[in-house]
Amino acid sequence: MVLLKWVILTLALLMACIWPVIGTEIAQFEWIGMDADKIGEWDSGMPDGSMDGHFLLDLNLPAPTEIESILIYTADASGNPVGGQFWHTAATNYWMLGVFDQGTQLNYNHVTSLGTFSGNVQFDLYGDDSGWFKKGNWFGLEVTLGDGTKLKRLISIGGDSSSTQYTALHRWFSTQSGDHFYTTDPSGELAPTSGYTYEGITGYIATSQQQGTTALYRWFSTQSGDHFYTTDPSGELAPTSGYAYEGITGYIRQKDA
Repeated sequence: MVLLKWVILTLALLMACIWPVIGTEIAQFEWIGMDADKIGEWDSGMPDGSMDGHFLLDLNLPAPTEIESILIYTADASGNPVGGQFWHTAATNYWMLGVFDQGTQLNYNHVTSLGTFSGNVQFDLYGDDSGWFKKGNWFGLEVTLGDGTKLKRLISIGGDSSSTQYTALHRWFSTQSGDHFYTTDPSGELAPTSGYTYEGITGYIATSQQQGTTALYRWFSTQSGDHFYTTDPSGELAPTSGYAYEGITGYIRQKDA
C-alpha cells in the first residue's frame, strides 16, 4: 500500500511538471519585412537609424509558461546553422533579438527571461540588419521554455511558408460615435479630420489573397458613424441596415487554415 501511494505521488508530480508543455506550440512564424527601426547592434535595444528584419511569432500556450529565450539564426534548408548570423534574447555573444508584445518592448538588452505568458501570444521580433535578410535565405527559430523545452520552426524569405506579404493594421477611435476604425493607411484616411484618435497598430494583415486567407470586407453607416467588418462577401445584414460598402481592408487567416 505504501509503495502504491509512492507510485501515485510520483506520477502526479511528473504530470504536474509536464502538463504546462502539453499543447504548447508555435502557431505561426512569418517574415514580415524590413519595415521598422526598433533596435541596434549587439546589446542595444534602441534604434540605430537602420531598418531591422521583422518576424511575426504566434504561440499557443494553454497554461502559464515561462519563455526563457528566443533565438533566430541563418540556416540551410535542413535547419542547420550556416553563415554565423544569430539574434538571441539571452546569449550576450550574439546580437540581441528585440521582442515586442502588442507594441510593448520586452527587452532593451539581453535578458535571462522574457517572462511568463499564457493563451494565444503574438510577438513581433526584430533583428538588426547584418545583410542576410534577403529573398531565398533560410532562418531557424528556437523558443526555449522555462523547463528546457525547445520549440523550433524553419522558414525561407520568399519561400512557400513566408510568401505572404503583410502590412500594419492601424486602429483609430471616435469618442463621439464609439466607433473603432481599422485601416492599413498609416495616415488614417479621413480619421484624423473626423475626430478619431489614433490607438496604434493592432496587428498585421495580408495585402493579397493567399492560400488559407479570406478577404475582410469593410462597411460604414453614415447614420450611426459605425464601421462594420466581416468575411461574408454579402455583408451579412449590412446592406439592409443602411451600411455602404467600402471595399476590402485586407486578407486574414481562416480559422481552419
